[in-house]
Amino acid sequence: MATTSLHSVIATQARAIAYIINPDKTEQGALVQSYMCSEDPDEAEKDFLRVQQNLGTGRSKILAQHLYQSFPHGEVTLEQAFELGKQLADRLLKGQYQYVLAVHTDKEHLHCHIVFNNTNLENGKTFETLENQKSIDSYSWEKLRKLSDEICRENGLSVIENPEQGKGKSWYEWQQDRAGLSWKTKLKFELDNCIMASSDFEDFLRQCAERNIEAVYNPDNKINLKFRMQGQEKFTRARTLGWYYEVPQIKRRIQNFQLLKTGQLAKQPRTKIIDTSQDKFQNAKGLERWADIQNMKEASRVLNILAAHAHMGVLLR
Repeated sequence: MATTSLHSVIATQARAIAYIINPDKTEQGALVQSYMCSEDPDEAEKDFLRVQQNLGTGRSKILAQHLYQSFPHGEVTLEQAFELGKQLADRLLKGQYQYVLAVHTDKEHLHCHIVFNNTNLENGKTFETLENQKSIDSYSWEKLRKLSDEICRENGLSVIENPEQGKGKSWYEWQQDRAGLSWKTKLKFELDNCIMASSDFEDFLRQCAERNIEAVYNPDNKINLKFRMQGQEKFTRARTLGWYYEVPQIKRRIQNFQLLKTGQLAKQPRTKIIDTSQDKFQNAKGLERWADIQNMKEASRVLNILAAHAHMGVLLR
């Protein structure tokens, strides 16, 4: 079960962003991502201000919003927390607000922070005006909780289905925990540990065996992967554990976790050039100027990478 909260930022936007991207809490910045703004706190604040000054109405004292999403200890991996945070930002903000997202690992439980601009990129209205009025379907905090629960269900995670019966679990899972039979949670936890300790998929199967998990992999079968822990009567199909435990995702998670540990890219990074031909840029000159500046920065970054690679190529010849 993920818990959520939402708080207003009325000053020091840069300080709020600096807090969430702290390298000591984000695997040295590996768990940070931004949308239509810089990841640098001071530059991100300037990006926010450009939109606020060029598009905003100036009627709100609130500059930004600080969203928090927290997961129970052991329920999600680093990758899952990062991906779930992005899904939540995409659904709540709909691509209409700049934001910086970061996952923190400094506590026992993984948690995600998102600081986003209070001014809408498309129409200059505030988040409160569009999302937090009594006249709309629900207040923003309520909508945030519902979206978070929806995403958790889609990814096979627990939610509060019946608050009177058990916190963060369905009634059936709560009963299973009372009887000491929460094998599904235990299995997912052990598989996550296997994934984090593996160098590739073959190594993952070996890690399972070392942890007394019987893993049967047959790529030719429709049910190509299944698991059975010691003491478990029947096998559990990978897909019944959720999308993150199917073969393609396990391989991707191993690859991405290796990237987090080593800092080595598995493939060439994509450029982040912003397409300014979209209508929302044509109808907002301030936003178009901001995008042009970001594209110039990105072009400089790519040129620096190419220059560094060219230099390395000369040295290796």
